[in-house]
Amino acid sequence: LGFKDSYNILTKSDKVSSHFLISEKGDIHQLVPLEFKAWHAGESFWSGKNDINQYSIGIEIVNKGMKLKFLNNKVQVLNINTFSNNIYFALAKLICELKKMYPKIQDKNIIGHSDITAKNLRKIDPGIAFDWKFLNILGHGIYHEIEKRDNNKIIFKLGDKGQNIELLQKKLKKLGYEINYNGLFDKHLANVIFAFNLHYLQHLNITNSQINYGIWDINSEKVLEKITQYIT
Repeated sequence: LGFKDSYNILTKSDKVSSHFLISEKGDIHQLVPLEFKAWHAGESFWSGKNDINQYSIGIEIVNKGMKLKFLNNKVQVLNINTFSNNIYFALAKLICELKKMYPKIQDKNIIGHSDITAKNLRKIDPGIAFDWKFLNILGHGIYHEIEKRDNNKIIFKLGDKGQNIELLQKKLKKLGYEINYNGLFDKHLANVIFAFNLHYLQHLNITNSQINYGIWDINSEKVLEKITQYIT
Protein backbone atom coordinates (compact mmCIF):
# COMPACT_ATOMS: atom_id res chain seq x y z
CA LEU A 1 0.00 0.00 0.00
CA GLY A 2 1.03 3.59 -0.57
CA PHE A 3 1.01 6.31 2.05
CA LYS A 4 -2.52 7.56 1.38
CA ASP A 5 -4.10 4.12 1.62
CA SER A 6 -2.03 3.23 4.68
CA TYR A 7 -2.96 6.46 6.40
CA ASN A 8 -6.66 6.00 5.66
CA ILE A 9 -6.71 2.43 6.93
CA LEU A 10 -4.87 3.30 10.13
CA THR A 11 -6.98 6.36 10.93
CA LYS A 12 -10.46 5.39 9.74
CA SER A 13 -10.73 1.72 10.62
CA ASP A 14 -12.01 0.55 14.01
CA LYS A 15 -10.06 -2.71 13.65
CA VAL A 16 -6.50 -1.57 13.02
CA SER A 17 -4.39 1.39 14.12
CA SER A 18 -0.81 2.31 14.93
CA HIS A 19 0.90 4.89 17.08
CA PHE A 20 3.15 6.00 14.23
CA LEU A 21 3.29 5.77 10.45
CA ILE A 22 6.51 6.45 8.52
CA SER A 23 6.11 7.42 4.86
CA GLU A 24 8.32 6.35 1.95
CA LYS A 25 10.11 9.70 2.27
CA GLY A 26 10.80 9.22 5.96
CA ASP A 27 8.12 11.57 7.30
CA ILE A 28 6.86 10.52 10.74
CA HIS A 29 3.14 10.79 11.47
CA GLN A 30 1.77 10.15 14.95
CA LEU A 31 -1.71 8.66 14.68
CA VAL A 32 -2.47 7.50 18.22
CA PRO A 33 -1.38 9.15 21.50
CA LEU A 34 1.17 7.02 23.32
CA GLU A 35 -0.99 6.78 26.43
CA PHE A 36 -3.57 4.83 24.40
CA LYS A 37 -3.35 1.31 23.03
CA ALA A 38 -3.07 0.95 19.25
CA TRP A 39 -4.48 -2.06 17.41
CA HIS A 40 -1.52 -3.12 15.30
CA ALA A 41 -0.52 -6.56 16.61
CA GLY A 42 -3.68 -8.65 16.90
CA GLU A 43 -3.22 -12.15 18.30
CA SER A 44 0.42 -12.06 19.35
CA PHE A 45 3.07 -13.14 21.85
CA TRP A 46 6.50 -11.98 22.95
CA SER A 47 8.67 -12.66 26.00
CA GLY A 48 5.96 -14.37 28.00
CA LYS A 49 3.18 -11.91 27.21
CA ASN A 50 0.09 -12.30 25.04
CA ASP A 51 -1.82 -9.46 23.35
CA ILE A 52 1.22 -7.34 22.57
CA ASN A 53 -1.01 -4.36 21.80
CA GLN A 54 -1.15 -3.80 25.56
CA TYR A 55 2.62 -3.61 25.96
CA SER A 56 3.94 -2.09 22.76
CA ILE A 57 4.34 1.00 20.64
CA GLY A 58 3.22 0.26 17.10
CA ILE A 59 5.21 1.72 14.20
CA GLU A 60 4.03 1.04 10.66
CA ILE A 61 6.22 1.75 7.64
CA VAL A 62 4.83 2.36 4.17
CA ASN A 63 6.02 -0.46 1.92
CA LYS A 64 4.38 -2.65 -0.69
CA GLY A 65 5.58 -5.73 1.14
CA MET A 66 6.38 -9.13 -0.30
CA LYS A 67 4.79 -12.41 -1.34
CA LEU A 68 5.92 -15.90 -0.38
CA LYS A 69 6.01 -19.06 -2.47
CA PHE A 70 6.60 -22.30 -0.54
CA LEU A 71 8.87 -24.77 -2.36
CA ASN A 72 9.75 -27.92 -0.38
CA ASN A 73 12.20 -26.77 2.32
CA LYS A 74 12.63 -23.28 0.86
CA VAL A 75 10.43 -20.23 0.69
CA GLN A 76 10.92 -18.10 -2.40
CA VAL A 77 10.33 -14.41 -1.74
CA LEU A 78 8.59 -12.54 -4.54
CA ASN A 79 8.02 -8.83 -5.15
CA ILE A 80 10.72 -7.53 -2.82
CA ASN A 81 10.36 -3.81 -2.12
CA THR A 82 13.30 -2.14 -0.41
CA PHE A 83 13.21 0.62 2.22
CA SER A 84 14.91 3.96 1.63
CA ASN A 85 17.68 5.29 3.86
CA ASN A 86 15.33 8.11 4.83
CA ILE A 87 13.03 5.53 6.38
CA TYR A 88 15.82 4.00 8.46
CA PHE A 89 17.07 7.39 9.62
CA ALA A 90 13.54 8.46 10.56
CA LEU A 91 12.89 5.20 12.37
CA ALA A 92 16.17 5.42 14.27
CA LYS A 93 15.39 8.99 15.31
CA LEU A 94 11.91 8.00 16.47
CA ILE A 95 13.18 5.02 18.47
CA CYS A 96 15.83 7.23 20.06
CA GLU A 97 13.16 9.64 21.26
CA LEU A 98 10.98 6.78 22.51
CA LYS A 99 13.91 5.33 24.47
CA LYS A 100 14.35 8.68 26.18
CA MET A 101 10.66 8.72 27.09
CA TYR A 102 10.60 5.07 28.12
CA PRO A 103 14.06 4.07 29.46
CA LYS A 104 12.92 0.48 30.05
CA ILE A 105 12.74 -0.19 26.29
CA GLN A 106 15.24 -2.97 25.56
CA ASP A 107 16.87 -3.53 22.19
CA LYS A 108 15.91 -7.22 22.26
CA ASN A 109 12.28 -6.09 22.19
CA ILE A 110 12.64 -3.93 19.07
CA ILE A 111 11.08 -6.45 16.74
CA GLY A 112 8.74 -6.94 13.80
CA HIS A 113 5.18 -8.17 13.49
CA SER A 114 6.61 -11.37 12.02
CA ASP A 115 8.32 -12.05 15.36
CA ILE A 116 5.25 -11.63 17.56
CA THR A 117 3.01 -13.74 15.30
CA ALA A 118 5.63 -16.37 14.50
CA LYS A 119 3.70 -19.47 15.57
CA ASN A 120 1.28 -19.19 12.64
CA LEU A 121 3.04 -16.64 10.37
CA ARG A 122 -0.09 -14.50 10.47
CA LYS A 123 2.02 -11.41 9.77
CA ILE A 124 5.29 -11.35 7.84
CA ASP A 125 6.19 -7.67 7.97
CA PRO A 126 8.48 -5.82 7.79
CA GLY A 127 9.80 -8.62 5.58
CA ILE A 128 13.04 -9.80 4.05
CA ALA A 129 13.91 -6.39 2.59
CA PHE A 130 14.01 -4.69 6.00
CA ASP A 131 17.65 -4.24 6.98
CA TRP A 132 17.78 -5.09 10.69
CA LYS A 133 21.57 -4.94 10.57
CA PHE A 134 21.50 -1.32 9.37
CA LEU A 135 19.01 -0.41 12.12
CA ASN A 136 21.40 -2.00 14.62
CA ILE A 137 24.27 0.06 13.20
CA LEU A 138 22.10 3.13 13.76
CA GLY A 139 21.86 2.14 17.42
CA HIS A 140 18.73 0.06 17.83
CA GLY A 141 17.75 -3.59 18.01
CA ILE A 142 19.99 -6.65 18.21
CA TYR A 143 21.95 -8.14 15.35
CA HIS A 144 25.29 -9.90 14.80
CA GLU A 145 28.60 -9.64 12.94
CA ILE A 146 28.34 -12.77 10.77
CA GLU A 147 28.90 -11.55 7.22
CA LYS A 148 28.41 -14.61 5.04
CA ARG A 149 26.93 -18.08 4.99
CA ASP A 150 28.85 -21.16 5.99
CA ASN A 151 27.92 -24.41 4.27
CA ASN A 152 24.26 -25.41 4.26
CA LYS A 153 24.65 -28.34 6.66
CA ILE A 154 21.23 -29.31 8.02
CA ILE A 155 21.14 -29.92 11.77
CA PHE A 156 17.41 -30.59 12.26
CA LYS A 157 14.44 -30.99 9.95
CA LEU A 158 10.67 -31.16 10.21
CA GLY A 159 9.64 -34.30 12.10
CA ASP A 160 12.83 -34.66 14.14
CA LYS A 161 12.51 -34.98 17.91
CA GLY A 162 14.64 -35.29 21.02
CA GLN A 163 16.47 -33.37 23.73
CA ASN A 164 18.47 -31.29 21.25
CA ILE A 165 15.23 -30.03 19.69
CA GLU A 166 14.00 -29.08 23.15
CA LEU A 167 17.27 -27.21 23.78
CA LEU A 168 16.73 -25.25 20.56
CA GLN A 169 13.17 -24.49 21.65
CA LYS A 170 14.44 -23.14 24.99
CA LYS A 171 16.91 -20.83 23.24
CA LEU A 172 14.24 -19.44 20.92
CA LYS A 173 11.89 -19.03 23.89
CA LYS A 174 14.57 -17.07 25.74
CA LEU A 175 14.84 -14.75 22.77
CA GLY A 176 11.10 -14.05 23.08
CA TYR A 177 9.30 -16.34 20.64
CA GLU A 178 6.18 -18.34 21.50
CA ILE A 179 7.34 -21.93 21.84
CA ASN A 180 6.03 -25.32 22.95
CA TYR A 181 8.55 -27.31 24.98
CA ASN A 182 7.77 -30.66 23.39
CA GLY A 183 11.09 -31.67 21.86
CA LEU A 184 9.40 -32.00 18.47
CA PHE A 185 10.26 -30.19 15.25
CA ASP A 186 6.62 -29.59 14.36
CA LYS A 187 4.95 -26.94 12.20
CA HIS A 188 4.85 -24.52 15.12
CA LEU A 189 8.64 -24.69 15.49
CA ALA A 190 9.11 -24.53 11.71
CA ASN A 191 7.11 -21.29 11.63
CA VAL A 192 9.10 -19.78 14.50
CA ILE A 193 12.38 -20.71 12.81
CA PHE A 194 11.14 -19.08 9.61
CA ALA A 195 10.39 -15.86 11.53
CA PHE A 196 13.80 -16.04 13.22
CA ASN A 197 15.53 -16.44 9.85
CA LEU A 198 13.45 -13.64 8.35
CA HIS A 199 14.72 -11.27 11.05
CA TYR A 200 18.17 -12.39 12.13
CA LEU A 201 19.47 -13.83 8.85
CA GLN A 202 18.02 -11.01 6.75
CA HIS A 203 21.24 -9.90 5.07
CA LEU A 204 22.24 -13.53 4.46
CA ASN A 205 18.90 -14.34 2.80
CA ILE A 206 18.29 -11.22 0.73
CA THR A 207 21.00 -12.10 -1.80
CA ASN A 208 19.15 -15.15 -3.12
CA SER A 209 15.63 -14.07 -2.13
CA GLN A 210 14.84 -17.27 -0.29
CA ILE A 211 14.50 -18.46 3.29
CA ASN A 212 14.74 -21.97 4.71
CA TYR A 213 11.53 -23.58 5.91
CA GLY A 214 11.22 -26.79 7.90
CA ILE A 215 14.96 -27.08 8.50
CA TRP A 216 17.48 -25.74 11.02
CA ASP A 217 20.92 -25.40 9.47
CA ILE A 218 24.40 -24.44 10.61
CA ASN A 219 23.92 -20.79 9.61
CA SER A 220 20.85 -20.35 11.81
CA GLU A 221 22.65 -22.17 14.64
CA LYS A 222 25.65 -19.82 14.52
CA VAL A 223 23.47 -16.73 14.38
CA LEU A 224 21.35 -17.89 17.33
CA GLU A 225 24.49 -18.49 19.39
CA LYS A 226 25.65 -14.94 18.61
CA ILE A 227 22.27 -13.37 19.34
CA THR A 228 21.80 -15.15 22.67
CA GLN A 229 25.07 -13.62 23.88
CA TYR A 230 23.30 -10.25 23.93
CA ILE A 231 20.22 -11.46 25.82
CA THR A 232 20.24 -11.04 29.60
